[in-house]
Amino acid sequence: MRHLVVTALILLGLSAGAPAREAVGVNVHLPPDDELGLAAELGVGWIRIDNNWITVEPEEGRRRFEELDRVVDGARARGLAVFMTIAYAPAWATEPDGDGVATNDVPRAGTYARYVTAVVEHFRDRVTHYGLWNEPNLDHFFEGSVDQYLARVLRPGAEAVRAACPACRVLGPDLAGVSGWQPYLEQVLRGAPGAFDILTHHTYAAVPGTRAGLWACDDFEHALDIGDDAICFYKPGLRQVLDQAGWQGEVWITETGYRTRPWDDAGEQERQRRTVEGVLARQLATPWWTGTFFYELSDCGAIIPDCDIDGYGLLRRGAGAGGGAFLKPAYTWLRDELARNPAWREDAEPPPPPPAEAPRIAVPHRPEGVPDGQLDDWDDAGCVVLSRYEALVDRPAGAEDLSARACAAWSDQALWLAVEVRDDQHVNDFPDDTLWLGDSVQLGLDPDGDAAPGAGYDEDDGEWTLALARGESRLRVEQGALGALGRVVVEGDRARYELRIPMPGLAAGDELRASFLVNENDTGERGGFLEWTPGIGRQKEPAAFGVLALVDRQAVPDPDAGVMADAGHRPPPPPPGVPDVGAADAGRGLDLGPADAASQDAQGSADTRVAEDGGVARARDDEGCQQQPGSIAGLWLLAVLALARRRRITCRGA
Repeated sequence: MRHLVVTALILLGLSAGAPAREAVGVNVHLPPDDELGLAAELGVGWIRIDNNWITVEPEEGRRRFEELDRVVDGARARGLAVFMTIAYAPAWATEPDGDGVATNDVPRAGTYARYVTAVVEHFRDRVTHYGLWNEPNLDHFFEGSVDQYLARVLRPGAEAVRAACPACRVLGPDLAGVSGWQPYLEQVLRGAPGAFDILTHHTYAAVPGTRAGLWACDDFEHALDIGDDAICFYKPGLRQVLDQAGWQGEVWITETGYRTRPWDDAGEQERQRRTVEGVLARQLATPWWTGTFFYELSDCGAIIPDCDIDGYGLLRRGAGAGGGAFLKPAYTWLRDELARNPAWREDAEPPPPPPAEAPRIAVPHRPEGVPDGQLDDWDDAGCVVLSRYEALVDRPAGAEDLSARACAAWSDQALWLAVEVRDDQHVNDFPDDTLWLGDSVQLGLDPDGDAAPGAGYDEDDGEWTLALARGESRLRVEQGALGALGRVVVEGDRARYELRIPMPGLAAGDELRASFLVNENDTGERGGFLEWTPGIGRQKEPAAFGVLALVDRQAVPDPDAGVMADAGHRPPPPPPGVPDVGAADAGRGLDLGPADAASQDAQGSADTRVAEDGGVARARDDEGCQQQPGSIAGLWLLAVLALARRRRITCRGA
């Protein structure tokens, strides 16, 4: 019958297009893992979670997504799609109004958009639906005007979502269905007519038979303007407001429910069950309304004794047999309904867009050797300009004065990376464990290409940081067991990095997953980074790396016009946003001593060496640093031995 109604509406021109699939979800906030399991057992396809800005980024630029990652990954593992609401600003990002409460203050211009950008870039492979604030028509949640909501939250937030993830969807405004919501929604739709992909609304109006003493115009059907009672003309419902504003898109009711008071009263629990049943019956009968999220999965009073909205949960933790969860009749009815009614079986997140094909570099073969940082034996083969700039401070520091090109190659015994950076300043006085805070280069490597999204590094993966710090080339093994050789040379505004990762057995046709980035520091603070692909700078995500495809082609040196001699490409300005910084805090440092002072530039250059028990491979380079024995095979043997036990050594000019 529902399909006949929809077809008739389309033929009559009353619908903007084919109906979307039905969605059913629950509000869960940031639940423990066992509640995620109970949401999955309920059979809903969606959960709505809280991304509270004040909690994630209490200090500017210091974001911690770990708790959100746990919930998002746990939901996805259980087949649940995620609708994430981004709201509630920290004090540093707002214009304070004097009441001492920051979360409902108006964000300063640009701050919300930067946070939304960082959030979407962090979660875009796992979350596709984002809500921009919660109930902004309530002073408790937002003290600004409608115009401030439009200018500081909605318009910049929607733009940020679409810039960071064109396939993602913007939801809102999630207004509370209390007195005065109608003119508020009218102003929002006039002020930002194209902001939303799905319009969301909250109502706790009662369905018939669940509450007594309500005026007819306050019931659920009139709140949504489903009823056809002319007596309620003075109080327009949701559909009437949307029609007047010209909105013909999809609508979700993202908060609705019934509060059982007291929670364990059998009559109250039955009224809650009838509410859930009545709401879903109306959804199936209403073509333009395609999604419902019940508030909420679990009673808050079981965890917060003084919670003043206790009783809305479909279950109560700790009240069941043996201290387990007590499932209210509304939970069990909804579970059974979703399992037996084919109308809900399409309830799932729309298929995500196919993943973009990973960037690829055809990586040529090159002769063996020792990194010298000169880069005159590299040509254009296997090179890429790094144009993706991620800012870590309010201004796009470094975006205009920084450019870099990176080249990869392979030899019979190793993977090679060369990076030339043009930067007006070179700053790195950081210790080995935080080299990445200063000007430096990082390489991440997943040799097997087996990383799953969100899984992070495994024991076969590696990451290295190479820097000229405190006048010496320094190399730190951030992840994995492979040592390396490296060299940094800085001359004026140009820094050259050359890194050799021992990997015997490489062959043409092999494909390695990898990425690399250039960290930027002009003022003593890490300002941002240029990267080839995501996966290192914001979080460790080897699944986001590009592909190094090894090809059987000899690199031809061009000493007169090598590729690294003309890496002057300027990257485009970065998009707004401040990505999260994952500090590499588990690793081992390798000391790289300075080369012969006579051959160093004003800021120094040096070689990296890896040795076992103080043994030094002798292979004099043009900087006068000597190593034992005098062969590449000996150098490789030295690196292999270093895997078992590494020591810091200093290679100084003879």
